[in-house]
Amino acid sequence: MLRFEGRKVIIEDAQLVPALKNFRGDKFGPAGMKDFVIMLNDDEAGALAEMGYNIFYFNTQDEEGNDIQIPELKIRVRFDKFPPEVYTVYGGVGGTITQLDAESIGELDDIRLVSCDISFTPYNWERGGKSGTTAYLRTMYAVIPKKDFAEKYNLIV
Repeated sequence: MLRFEGRKVIIEDAQLVPALKNFRGDKFGPAGMKDFVIMLNDDEAGALAEMGYNIFYFNTQDEEGNDIQIPELKIRVRFDKFPPEVYTVYGGVGGTITQLDAESIGELDDIRLVSCDISFTPYNWERGGKSGTTAYLRTMYAVIPKKDFAEKYNLIV
């Protein structure tokens, strides 16, 4: 679900693309550039595109073999000027909450996430005759599923 609070964009139950998580900043692009990609529905993609965000499309096929395009948005993560608030929630609502920082956020690259609630703000840029809008993470609650037998053995992450 997408909503706006002023310039801030809020998406509840955002689905991250597992192969495109780069919270350590060591996979893609310039060294140290942390980012991740979320999947969007067509309405969300349209609303964000109207705001100037660069929506890109992943080409795949559905169960029947029909070609489809899934809209996606890259979100940057920076801890220098305006650090985001990032939390893991182990086991869902009511679970153990841990705040992550610039070093520990890299752990998200290795963890399966059930869903995320995120907010981000735009940064409008212009360079070399080109312009666009980049999404920068403000807040994230990343839900980690409980492990098998976690309650039996009183496991807390």
